[in-house]
Amino acid sequence: MALKAKSFQFEDYAYGMRKAGFGHALLNPASDLDAYPGVCGFINDSGDWQRIVDVTKPQELEALCLSPFIGRTWEKRRETSKWGPRMTETVGRVALSAAAAAQANIPATFSAAYKYELKGEFGAILLCNDPVEKRSFALKDPFSAWANKNAKDLLRRFPSIKKSGGFYVITSTIAARDIRITTWNTKGTSIVIGASGQIDNVAKIDASTELYAGENATEWHEPQVVEGEKKVLFFGGIYIKYSRLWPLREKDQRKWSGYRGSDDGKVMIEEDNYAWDVEACQI
Repeated sequence: MALKAKSFQFEDYAYGMRKAGFGHALLNPASDLDAYPGVCGFINDSGDWQRIVDVTKPQELEALCLSPFIGRTWEKRRETSKWGPRMTETVGRVALSAAAAAQANIPATFSAAYKYELKGEFGAILLCNDPVEKRSFALKDPFSAWANKNAKDLLRRFPSIKKSGGFYVITSTIAARDIRITTWNTKGTSIVIGASGQIDNVAKIDASTELYAGENATEWHEPQVVEGEKKVLFFGGIYIKYSRLWPLREKDQRKWSGYRGSDDGKVMIEEDNYAWDVEACQI
């Protein structure tokens, strides 16, 4: 079951997790059967990933009358690592003494304990109890070229993209199976997490380190997975951003303001009787 987004919490979550450096963070993790390197899609107004097409598969592109993917790229060797807690920029962390850990009911078998506390209006913590896996393509440029070439056709064929503001072409993912996410909306909310080893400042831990979330009122969202599936926590790639400018109408040539082109990093397209700014961004 997906985590219900309150006032677009999924956008706050993605913004707050930027410091992790893995791209766009999903509050509602997507199945890696639908979100993987080479796939184009968008995020709907509930924060869920919506797959459109695998741009590396000619038959899928032909079925949607989209331009072919041109260029050469390859998937790099997959990497795995063990993570400690990841949190939004609004959540602070302090190490606790053994006495404070015992007070928080952290079992003595856990040699370290940390208190995580919300310092702002919204915050979240992500726990991965199994190793995370990174998948990625070696080159982004061919995907960027495809996205720019198909920007108008995608806008026309998938009206929901207009609501979401744009679409993505994924070139990297971070995924795991056993994950938990909690979100907070009250400043001062906190939780104590125990670890069987030390956690450094970038949340890297030894492969044998186990985590224990102390008891409190925090509600954890635990996405369910099927056999052979992982949940995508972060993805990187190309983002095509649409901005609607103005309704199209005839104008005397003497009053033309000129062509808005690639000199400012954007192009303009016409669709649905409106002019749209199209900007490509890397995430």
